Amino acid sequence: MAGAAIISGGLRVLAQTLTWLMTLGTVRLLTPDDYGLAGLAMTCLTMPSILIDLGMGPAIQSMAQQERRTQAEAHTLVVAIGGTVAMVVATLSFPLADFFGRPELQLLLLVAAFGILLEALRAIPTAVALRSFQFALVARTDFLRSMVGGTATIGLAWQGAGAWSIVVGAVAANLLSLLPLLRAVGIPLCWPRRSSLTPLVQYGRLMLIGRTTWQAWANADTLTLGRMMSVTAVGHFAVAKTFAMLPQEKLLSVLMGITTSFFADRASDREALKAYLLELTELIALGMGLPLLGLLLVSHDLFPLLLGDHWTESAGLLPLLIPAAFLSCIGVLANQIITVRGRASIATWGSTVAAIIAFPLFAAGIWLGGVAGLAAGSIVISIVINVPGIIDVLQETSTTPREYARAFLPACWSGAAVIVTVTGVRALLATLPESPGPVVLTASLITSGAVAGMGTMFLCGGPGVQHLRRAIRARHLRHHQPLS
Repeated sequence: MAGAAIISGGLRVLAQTLTWLMTLGTVRLLTPDDYGLAGLAMTCLTMPSILIDLGMGPAIQSMAQQERRTQAEAHTLVVAIGGTVAMVVATLSFPLADFFGRPELQLLLLVAAFGILLEALRAIPTAVALRSFQFALVARTDFLRSMVGGTATIGLAWQGAGAWSIVVGAVAANLLSLLPLLRAVGIPLCWPRRSSLTPLVQYGRLMLIGRTTWQAWANADTLTLGRMMSVTAVGHFAVAKTFAMLPQEKLLSVLMGITTSFFADRASDREALKAYLLELTELIALGMGLPLLGLLLVSHDLFPLLLGDHWTESAGLLPLLIPAAFLSCIGVLANQIITVRGRASIATWGSTVAAIIAFPLFAAGIWLGGVAGLAAGSIVISIVINVPGIIDVLQETSTTPREYARAFLPACWSGAAVIVTVTGVRALLATLPESPGPVVLTASLITSGAVAGMGTMFLCGGPGVQHLRRAIRARHLRHHQPLS
């Protein structure tokens, strides 16, 4: 099992890295209008996709081992729901295209709706594979899905397919990666019985509510922007949001997967939870905050170089999106602790409130300030979702606000060093007789900022950095011990 978990983790990291590189290539080849149109089509399908399994997928993973027939019945019901939802979306494709004022959206939705049926075919087999500890199988199919999707998308974008490259790439990835999963798991179709499936649906109900409210507020910005402004604005916003959320999606998810078991084992030990809270808050503020700050400082140089001149407008949205992204990084840790303490309802209530206020809040933000107003609204949503959990975890661990604020001091010192260094290097390079090219300028800013931030971090670090330094030193000594 440990070997399978290592293989699974390695494949996921590799898939994430390659997918990110392919995404950058795709964004560079597409226009903001193409990217926004495809994003709007995929967003319209996100909510139906998470509803089709009625929460039975997570329930199968969490509950005691079920009979094979029960799993087959759940598979049949989810496939039937998925097919029905796909037909409903296809029927609504014309009204949705008319609602957003883009007739070409209709055909995109018709093709993308097929992806809902593919997701339905995948949901229960994936849950069964995870429940039976077939991590390597799921990792291989996810890797295949990422590679097929990324390759097809960037290939079609290279050929000038525009928005179709993203939609067709997603459908092709789902289809080709689904076949080996179905063949390996081999769940048949079986007529569903209410008595068999009721426990699964009841167990997964709260998970389904949480996923639904989360998706509601998470996609409200794209839908509101597409309705009130244009798909070009959607494209710029989507790219800026992708960069702002990158540290959380690529780095924090790995860390949280490791810390969950530690928190669960120490759920009743407040002192241990307090120590972990302060040390991990310090490390997350450094590990997530410094890359976000660096991105903010060099974005106007990096975006044209990396994505092309037509994406420069996206860089201007980062100052409003990065604070929300940083608060989300801090909030994830707090929500983990309150969950193991049996207070997950706080996070659920925050997500529900965010889902209720998201659409009117974003609409007001667009009316007052356009895309920038919507980006500012994301800060309010992040506060609603994360601050209640942070306040509660301070109470649960008997941590004073002063102690909690002290955990951010190393990040403040390191951030100040990054700002001073990057600003100074930029000013120094501007005085040279011959101005450096964009590649040299951007590389110089990133390198100098990283060195200044890392150096200050190890000089001014608190308990979290000291713990990390001891762990690195101990690992170094283990690997360099002489053989006896």
